[in-house]
Amino acid sequence: MADKKVAKAAKTAKIVVCGAGGAGRETMDMLESMNADSRWDIVGFADAGAFEGPVRGYPVMSEDDLLCYPDPIEAVISVGLPASREKIFQKFSKNPNVSFPAIVHPTSIVAGGVCLPEAVLIGAFCTVSTDAIIGRGVFLNGHCIIGHDSKIGDFSALMAFSFIAGNVIIGKGVSAGASSTVVQGLAVGDEAFLCVGSVIVRDVGKGAKMMGNPARMIG
Repeated sequence: MADKKVAKAAKTAKIVVCGAGGAGRETMDMLESMNADSRWDIVGFADAGAFEGPVRGYPVMSEDDLLCYPDPIEAVISVGLPASREKIFQKFSKNPNVSFPAIVHPTSIVAGGVCLPEAVLIGAFCTVSTDAIIGRGVFLNGHCIIGHDSKIGDFSALMAFSFIAGNVIIGKGVSAGASSTVVQGLAVGDEAFLCVGSVIVRDVGKGAKMMGNPARMIG
C-alpha cells in the first residue's frame, strides 16, 4: 500500500510554466499533451508581466509568488531569450522548493547516453544524436537537429528547424533563429546571435550577430 501511495504522489507533482507569452503557451500545450496519466498537477503560469485574468484558463502567479512558493513544485522555463532563461533559473533557484526537470516532448529522439541536465526543454520532433552534450537550461524548439558529438552551451536557445551538424561547439547563451544551420566542425562563441535562416560556414566569435547564406557578421 505504501508503494502505491508513493507512485501516486510521483504522478501528481505540481508544475508551473515560467513565461506566459507565446513560448509559454506552446509549452502549456506540450505539458497538457503529455499529461494523460496525470503525471503533473499543472498549477498555471508564473510571469513578471501584467495579465488580466487567466491565460489559457490557467492562473498567472507573479514571479515573487513563485520565489516564495511554500510547496515542492517543478518549473519549466519557457522564454526564448538565453539571458532571460538564465535570469529566471538563477532567481527561482533561491527557493529550495523549486526544481527544474528536463522536459522532452515524446515525439523527440534523444540518443542513449546523452545526459539532459536541469531546466532543459526539448520541443516536438527534435533529434539529439549520439554523444552530444546538452548544457543546463538549453531550449530546443520544434524540429531541431543536434548532430553527433556536438556541444550546446548552457541556456542557449535554438528555434524551430535549427540544424547543428556533427562536432559543432555552441557556446553559452547563444540564440539561433528558426532554420539556422551550422556546418560540421565549427565553433559558435558565447552569446552569439544567429538570425533566421543563417547558414554558418566559419567559426563565429563571442557576441557576434550573423545573417545570411553564407552568414556574415552584421554586428
